[in-house]
Amino acid sequence: LFEEHVLIVPQSVRMQHGLALEHARHNRHQQALPYFRATLELLQNAEYRKGVRSSEQLDKIDGQYHFEAANSLTELADAASKEEAELLYRKSVTLVPSDYSYNNRLAFNLVQKRKYEQALQYFMACF
Repeated sequence: LFEEHVLIVPQSVRMQHGLALEHARHNRHQQALPYFRATLELLQNAEYRKGVRSSEQLDKIDGQYHFEAANSLTELADAASKEEAELLYRKSVTLVPSDYSYNNRLAFNLVQKRKYEQALQYFMACF
């Protein structure tokens, strides 16, 4: 259903995001990534940003979408995906620094890369 809607309304953040989540929920992370990327690109669109009530609300949405895209990337085995996931986790933490999940996942991502000193600050932010 989302695939048809994305074809009809390709500039819809909700449709792109919905299709990305649908693929991710079924462990089709490679297929989810183009839709996550399209969602993140559309979030930067000035017309979309006008429709969001406050910058805080936009930061929460933007943070969530970066976090979800990073989660899909971590399911892939290649090093480039792991690096991109770290960047997206960092962006989600920058947008919503108080979110426990964002800090926690970034910390684990850093630990997996043996960046222990960097990880510690994000683990500490969880408390």
